[in-house]
Amino acid sequence: MEQEKFQETVLEVLKDLKEGQVRLEMKIDKLEVRMDRLEDRMDKLEEKVNKLDARVSGLEEKVDKLDARVSGLEEKVDRLDARVSGLEEKVDGLQQDMNILKERTEAIEEQVVENTEMLTEIKESMEYLEHKENSNEKAIYKLKQKLKKEA
Repeated sequence: MEQEKFQETVLEVLKDLKEGQVRLEMKIDKLEVRMDRLEDRMDKLEEKVNKLDARVSGLEEKVDKLDARVSGLEEKVDRLDARVSGLEEKVDGLQQDMNILKERTEAIEEQVVENTEMLTEIKESMEYLEHKENSNEKAIYKLKQKLKKEA
């Protein structure tokens, strides 16, 4: 009887083990399905990462090219700034020259006005003298005529 009990116990244990094995196999099957899904997702993620990596590389190349262009433009701007500074100095010098010339022009204009006034006075004096001379010539002529009549 003990042996029968032992056999029953062993059979129950074997039955429990078989049931446990079936449950474990089901879990393993579920885990394999999940693993397959995870592998698919990993593959898709890896593809996306590779595409992103390629895009990043392309963008890095573009950034490098832009950086080179920006550096070139900065150099040009620096050269233009230097030229502008030189031109500003020249403009300042020209403005000073222009102010000097303006002052000289104003002085010349004042001199022209004075000379014009002087010439006008001279002309008027000459006209007066011519008129006086004509008057004197007429007076002399009249005197001569009078002297001839009296003589």
